[in-house]
Amino acid sequence: MEHRTEELDEIEKYCMNGKSLIVYNHRDRSPKNQYDKKIIQLQSFLPQGEPIRVLRYKRISVRDYIFLPLKKHARLFNELFSYLTNPPFDFLFEEYLAK
Repeated sequence: MEHRTEELDEIEKYCMNGKSLIVYNHRDRSPKNQYDKKIIQLQSFLPQGEPIRVLRYKRISVRDYIFLPLKKHARLFNELFSYLTNPPFDFLFEEYLAK
């Protein structure tokens, strides 16, 4: 990682202690590839390469909810994503794929 912050240290601490996290993030004005890189770097905090997922609130100002789920919570988060990205909430939320 290029730049460590207190926030990253805190995220890493919770992940190392066996916690699943949801990180709230306002979309900044950086280019997409830089913004995605910030999201993708959180992957390193999850054990065994568990995948991160991003739920984007797409109304007014873009806000992302970055999910760092442990395997034991994956089903719960999958259900949540399905619920929020289908009618009647799909006009508010979509899954964002950071590349």
